[in-house]
Amino acid sequence: MRVLILSLLAAATACASNQGPTPAPAPPPPSPAQAGGLEESDFRGELDRAAVFATLATDGGGAHVRGSLFYARIGTDIPVSGELRDGVLTLHELDAKKKAISTITLENDGQRWRGTWSNGTRSGDAALERIVSGDEVFVATRVRSLKKGKLAIPCVLGLARRDVQHTLDAALEHAAERLVMGGTSTHGSFRVTRNAGGLFSVVIEASYEDDAAPTHIMSHSVAVNASLSNGAVSSDPGAIVDEERARALFIAHKPAGGEPDRCEEVDELEGAAFSKQGVELCFECTGPNGHVHWSSCADIPRSDARAAMATHSPFGESW
Repeated sequence: MRVLILSLLAAATACASNQGPTPAPAPPPPSPAQAGGLEESDFRGELDRAAVFATLATDGGGAHVRGSLFYARIGTDIPVSGELRDGVLTLHELDAKKKAISTITLENDGQRWRGTWSNGTRSGDAALERIVSGDEVFVATRVRSLKKGKLAIPCVLGLARRDVQHTLDAALEHAAERLVMGGTSTHGSFRVTRNAGGLFSVVIEASYEDDAAPTHIMSHSVAVNASLSNGAVSSDPGAIVDEERARALFIAHKPAGGEPDRCEEVDELEGAAFSKQGVELCFECTGPNGHVHWSSCADIPRSDARAAMATHSPFGESW
């Protein structure tokens, strides 16, 4: 499994999905008395029994609401426009010509926004609840269809620091797209790890068929690392550890009889991700007879990993 190191993008998109860790208990949404404004927030809920995720905000603290939403089973951005007035939140899904194709009317019951959804021919119940990422970072999945199979794109929701969330989501989308690398994705998943220092990583893992050799299944992964304390985001393992010192730690912590133990030669550092106990280091290995190459990983305890911390690491304060 080869770990790809990807650059971050500056742009960001809203994300939505049907899965992810259970977020920390969310505070109640704004009450009718706060109808003058709504800070940019992420929501999850249902529209006529269909699971949705949305990002909403009012313009300049006024009554006009802007944003977008995804239906979890489709995963496509739908622009949303409306107003928040006298405690009533009214939203309209918009088509490509900015024409309203539905009406969502919601009121705050102290726990969530509840009401109705209608597209003119059918109607149903509607509800939205604010997402707040606390001790558990809430990560959902946007699904994108490919020629064959589907590509899972993880996205972080509910962070208080919106700038960090936007950078993370842009990086994760870019990483997931690059995983295909000219092939066709056959499977995609992700895992989220967080340690006691407030550092966390989203590791995207996928396998795909090589277009040049359809029977050859390739596997790759990408780690995007972040700090909730100072807002640092990077997918460069060199921002976490010094390669030479990390190599020595990797060799010292190779589990006997495990895959890393079969490394005849430890080559280039391919990835680093924060783990529950410290840092997961991945190196390219050369196996027996010098003709087998693969990426092998070992989990290094935090107390030991500090010795390999990169000079001027943006994550240093949280280590």
